[in-house]
Amino acid sequence: MSNALIIFIRNPIPGKVKTRLALTLGDANALHIYKQLLKHTHKISLAVGAERFLFYDEYIDRADEWENEHFNKQLQSGNDLGEKMDKLLYCLLPTLSDIDVENELSSEQKKQLLKKDSRG
Repeated sequence: MSNALIIFIRNPIPGKVKTRLALTLGDANALHIYKQLLKHTHKISLAVGAERFLFYDEYIDRADEWENEHFNKQLQSGNDLGEKMDKLLYCLLPTLSDIDVENELSSEQKKQLLKKDSRG
């Protein structure tokens, strides 16, 4: 695989999505907006020529509208977005074997990968 689309989503739970909007619009309206955004993201992601990874924040929903045959579903891990991204890239890097690491990563990125690899 040389291309990957990585999507982080929150499970659509009232009071847990679009919380800043919910302050003025209410939880139900914020949830409705979030679900519309999910539908749009789902639609455009199907047109992307890449392996699709969907990372849920609380639990993996195998029965949702994100088809299991089109999306590799995983659970997010980490305390903040930076840590979550760091962990998923470290886990996915071995599967992205077609990437030419020498030419596509900066020297700082290579150092970080080597540092992590030495930690085991």
